[in-house]
Amino acid sequence: MSSHKVLLALVLLVSMPPYAGAQKGVMQDGHLAVRCDFDTQSKQGIATWTIEQVDVNGVTGFKIPVHPYGSGKRETLFISANRVILQSQKQQDAFDEDRAAVTWKVISWKQEPHSLELRTPHHKYYFTAAGPSSFMTVCCTLGAFPACSNLVEEAFADFPAAEKQFSKLTRSLPPAREAAWHDFQPKAAAWRALPVKPPLNAETDRHRILAENALKEKSMDSAIEHYESALDIQPTWPAGWFNLALLYAEQRNYADATDAMKHYLELVPDASDAQQARDQIVIWEDKAKH
Repeated sequence: MSSHKVLLALVLLVSMPPYAGAQKGVMQDGHLAVRCDFDTQSKQGIATWTIEQVDVNGVTGFKIPVHPYGSGKRETLFISANRVILQSQKQQDAFDEDRAAVTWKVISWKQEPHSLELRTPHHKYYFTAAGPSSFMTVCCTLGAFPACSNLVEEAFADFPAAEKQFSKLTRSLPPAREAAWHDFQPKAAAWRALPVKPPLNAETDRHRILAENALKEKSMDSAIEHYESALDIQPTWPAGWFNLALLYAEQRNYADATDAMKHYLELVPDASDAQQARDQIVIWEDKAKH
């Protein structure tokens, strides 16, 4: 078993700059979703983009409630690999003729919130967020929240990449966490049964090196991203889960810290520090409630 446990006691938390918006995973109508809220910094409230992952006629894609620009009507965009479904049949017919050349562009009107431009060689479509304050001026651009804009911009051309980004943002939701845990348990059991544990593969080890370097540079977010990427590739790496748990805890993300440490214990229930890890889970579970 590769160790590579990292001592985090001397790592300093880097304060994040203030921003007037937030993106997070939510449940929307029983589906996993990503919600991006943009504070108008006024009495006007919040403009919201909500991006759900749904299946339409057996095809997985993203569902986005929108307003066509200049219209008070609420419509829905459905985006999957090389396919966009528009609610208006007239628009759909025109779009289908040129769909191979479609491009997305995130734009921001002076008197509107964050808008999307869907363009083909002969047609343009503009949409604004169908949120509580969808026709009010907001403070910052959608580009300040790349997860939200990337989902829309990449979904058509590179749906697997967009789906992976969506998964990262929603992995902490109970349904996603439960599904991931059920998928992980048989892998952990098979790994425990191996008489000789395999070493880290080259790509996992690359992320380990970059994660440890990020910690030296006091870049907590980067370290977390690299550990997450490593574990996506090789989920049976105990030290990766251990380090990720400590990093989550450093950021006061106690729910994810608990989940990561449980993955560690599932792999090495008899580790020398197993009881300390179990004690830490009790503490983190209590902190997560407050």
